[in-house]
Amino acid sequence: VHEHYDPKEVKDFLLDANLKKDPRPLIYVCDRFGYVDELTEYMWKNKLEQLIQAYVQRMNPKSTPMVVGTLLHLNAPEEFIKKLLEAMRPPTDDAKFVAKL
Repeated sequence: VHEHYDPKEVKDFLLDANLKKDPRPLIYVCDRFGYVDELTEYMWKNKLEQLIQAYVQRMNPKSTPMVVGTLLHLNAPEEFIKKLLEAMRPPTDDAKFVAKL
């Protein structure tokens, strides 16, 4: 538990706050405290596909398996999931290894 606030309570509050125009507070709380599945569901149901892409490509690429799993659970179109995965870049450390292949 965080010493200044309860992350679950804050997440629940932000989910109810209808932050479609600027969901950054929700993204930060969910990312920091491991609510990636709920974040993905919120963004998908609110048609924030570009934010899903930005989240996995720029903010937290390591969350991609959780995001994809949640999208599959939500019956997201296969084409969207493929596009999401195709746009992923390998982490900088792996780029040298991939270049040698």
